[in-house]
Amino acid sequence: MSRSRKSNTVKSSPLKKKIFAFSALFVIVVGASYVLMSKLYEIWLEQCVVWNSAEQIEITDGNMIKRELITRACSLTNGINLATLDYKTMRKKTLAKFPQLKDITFSYQMPDRLKVVLEERTPMVRIEVSGRRTNTGLVADEQGYVFRKSPNASS
Repeated sequence: MSRSRKSNTVKSSPLKKKIFAFSALFVIVVGASYVLMSKLYEIWLEQCVVWNSAEQIEITDGNMIKRELITRACSLTNGINLATLDYKTMRKKTLAKFPQLKDITFSYQMPDRLKVVLEERTPMVRIEVSGRRTNTGLVADEQGYVFRKSPNASS
């Protein structure tokens, strides 16, 4: 009795070849797109770097808080990348650091401009401690918010 052996070779159908070719082409296109987008993102990020903070960052300062204090507190110096800053966190930290500020707004204008608008509290009353002759430096605004006037504030 002789048995015929079947060969283990798989015959490729034209449909399988087309699916394989399409899959390979898809992987190549996706890979090339990823590389291209990465390079474009790097080029875009280079455009968002501050090279001259005096020209590229506009800060409307007030009587109590000056431009230099904000640039130092927010690290708005030459070399920073405006596209990668977390403006929400920066706003919270700045308001916490400067109680003289009622609000601060950061407006990023692509690719390399930043506008910072300060809204200061308006001191309405000076707070003095009974029996002390020294000035406490404490004031309150119209809403009763007590804060210390900045040392560089004009009276």
